[in-house]
Amino acid sequence: MGTVTLDMLQKLMLDMQDEIKGVRGAVEALTQKVDGMAQTMIDMRRDVRSLQGEVATLGAAIAGHSRRLEQIELRLGLTESQH
Repeated sequence: MGTVTLDMLQKLMLDMQDEIKGVRGAVEALTQKVDGMAQTMIDMRRDVRSLQGEVATLGAAIAGHSRRLEQIELRLGLTESQH
């Protein structure tokens, strides 16, 4: 086995430091992406809840119009008699 010198160890340590810096940069970029995705999911959930409210409002309006239309049809005698 060969002799390990101080210069060899120093170069190895410098190489390791460079790799650690690269890993830290990659982790930071990944963290930013995950944070962005989390915010997007929060925004989507808010939008879905808003849409649910709008759909419920539209459903209530349609039900009201349907009842009104049924009353008009009854008054005009336009309903089919069921036997």
